[in-house]
Amino acid sequence: MVLLRMTWALAASILFLEVSTILAQHQIVCSGQAAGGYAAFPDVCRLPNGELFCVFYSGYGHVSTPSAKWPKGGRIMAVRSSDNGQSWSRPFVVIDTDQDDRDPSVASLKNGTLLLTKRGLGFAVGKESGSPGCSERTFGHTGSTGTLCWADRASETICVVLTSLPARAVQPHPSKLAAERVAAVSRH
Repeated sequence: MVLLRMTWALAASILFLEVSTILAQHQIVCSGQAAGGYAAFPDVCRLPNGELFCVFYSGYGHVSTPSAKWPKGGRIMAVRSSDNGQSWSRPFVVIDTDQDDRDPSVASLKNGTLLLTKRGLGFAVGKESGSPGCSERTFGHTGSTGTLCWADRASETICVVLTSLPARAVQPHPSKLAAERVAAVSRH
């Protein structure tokens, strides 16, 4: 019985240490009402002056269509840090149209211009971004609806599969099978 109590105490101590380690590696940049109640899809870049600029989706849920409390639906907000992420400014709105603005991407161009897109630059790069057999010169994107697109510059092949069948509905997903067939044909 004593051994069992010691085992549980040891397991609890290890669990506490693991949770403490995980929490120490992460920092909350913005949460709660300051973020609109729901914050997701962050992206960050370093500005020419050294500051970090972070953009994120803000709404009342994963999809925030217009409502009485949110007349325009979701929006894109931003925060800044001048101390390498140790502290952050209060969030401020950067895009707020009536289209449930989401999936922001931000980049600081060489000339100092700040490029901010919604539903934009979220492309993976490299052969993993396409289908088996694609080259390292491939870039693409997959969505939760099963939709996917990729372009392989080496074989000059573009594949776009549009579907409303959720990506997790069936495995292998028909869009994946179609894209693999396109990649196989483009190699020949």
